Amino acid sequence: MDSEELKGRTKDFAHRCVKLALALPKSTLGNHIKKQVIRCATSVAANYRAALMAQTIIVPYDNICGGAET
Repeated sequence: MDSEELKGRTKDFAHRCVKLALALPKSTLGNHIKKQVIRCATSVAANYRAALMAQTIIVPYDNICGGAET
């Protein structure tokens, strides 16, 4: 599985979880669970994209600085 496929899968997962959250009952408990589900589901995709961005920044830096010195 390449990074583009995983990005798509995490995005689809977040969309499905948001649909699930919107189907929950409109009560105090339902609203609480809805917020938690949306927060958790969307953080997976956001964290994966942030990790990819960090890798693209580290690679040029390593090339300039000679990589990690031991």
